[in-house]
Amino acid sequence: MGGEGVLHKEVFVEPIPEALIPYLIDPNHRAVRDVYHTLNGEEWRIPAMNLIWKAGGGWNEHFERLEGMLFGYEDWQNDWWIAHRIEKSGGFGGIPFCCKVDSEGLKWMELAGFKALPPLAEIQIHIDDPDEETVAAALLAEDECAVALARFKLSLEMQRKLLDGGTRGPWQIDREQIPEINRHLKRQVDVVFRRSAP
Repeated sequence: MGGEGVLHKEVFVEPIPEALIPYLIDPNHRAVRDVYHTLNGEEWRIPAMNLIWKAGGGWNEHFERLEGMLFGYEDWQNDWWIAHRIEKSGGFGGIPFCCKVDSEGLKWMELAGFKALPPLAEIQIHIDDPDEETVAAALLAEDECAVALARFKLSLEMQRKLLDGGTRGPWQIDREQIPEINRHLKRQVDVVFRRSAP
């Protein structure tokens, strides 16, 4: 290697879009500077990382796995991290939401492979706090027909629609609106809390 260092360094400076400048805390801060380091010979990781970040469409577990691979994590480490994030907050990107389902709704979701919320009746969507199991238990306790709590993530577009006006829910979603919610699901629906059988 001669007198060269072990690391390769690249610096990217990207101007902040004009539309965001009025919202900056420091009006003199006009660019974002990213500094990347790789081992010499592994410079390809930098454009690959930039490509992942610019792919758009919302961050998900597939992007997270690719990023982990570029950081050099082994498959088992990426598997553990993704399973941990899904268990704690329902996956990557955005706010976790939840709703109660009755036994018919739970059966419908099982038959649908947990790819959709049941279109059987009106549902009430809440923001899910993965650190508050007591809240989940309380939601089920207040409705004797509810047997489980379903957690899901929505596209950024649908999150904005729900949160428009600054409300934190809950939101009443009627049967006609459920297909639209289902079109905006980012991944499968997880059943995170089941009522124990009497």
